Amino acid sequence: MNRSATLLHLKHEALFTILTGVLRNPTIRFVMWVTQVSRQPRYRRGMTESHISIGARVCLNDLGKTKTRMKSDRGTVVSRTKGNGFYVLMDGNKTPTILHRTYIDLEDNA
Repeated sequence: MNRSATLLHLKHEALFTILTGVLRNPTIRFVMWVTQVSRQPRYRRGMTESHISIGARVCLNDLGKTKTRMKSDRGTVVSRTKGNGFYVLMDGNKTPTILHRTYIDLEDNA
């Protein structure tokens, strides 16, 4: 090897040693992990699976009837929450109620 190749090899070796030491630092590894996680797409399970739209008529299913105390078991979807819930204006109420998507089903119009 000539002199410039040897110096280049030593620079690469020194850089590799420095980077290896940096990557062993827990703080640097955490920052790298956070950066990697933030680049991944985030999908909310409830937002992609749900087929209930705003304005739809819904009714409480059996789980919703056992978990909530409502006078009426039917209502209209007014809005969505950021997660897996819906703002539902139950029949006879003035204010909407937040209900989890597992508590409601679409109302049959038949």
